[in-house]
Amino acid sequence: MALKVILDTNALMLPFESGFNLQFAVQSALAGERGYSLIVPEPMLDELRRLSREGRWEAKAALKMVEEKGLSVEIMASERRGDEAILELIERLGSDDVVVFTNDRELIKRLKGLRVRFMRLRGKGHLEME
Repeated sequence: MALKVILDTNALMLPFESGFNLQFAVQSALAGERGYSLIVPEPMLDELRRLSREGRWEAKAALKMVEEKGLSVEIMASERRGDEAILELIERLGSDDVVVFTNDRELIKRLKGLRVRFMRLRGKGHLEME
């Protein structure tokens, strides 16, 4: 079964803030892993829309990347919001088949407690798996 990489709002905006190719960075971080697919929880898109309306150019660019298929992702519905939506998807998909891409410290702390693998940005375009 292919690995599911869940992208949070922060992960979607990071390529525009830090200037790297998201697809290439994820692929490099997962070298040696079985195939993977990128997952974006629907609430993350809602958050990008809100941030875009507030004038965050990175959010607008990330939204465009996802909605105009500049990045091949599967959008998954969730009744929850924010980090809770990500935790719900982990529960639904099974933690053994999931990696979360985030730089959110609070979410990372929760993922560690649940023993869910995650990746985060460590230097320009370099993702570190934990």
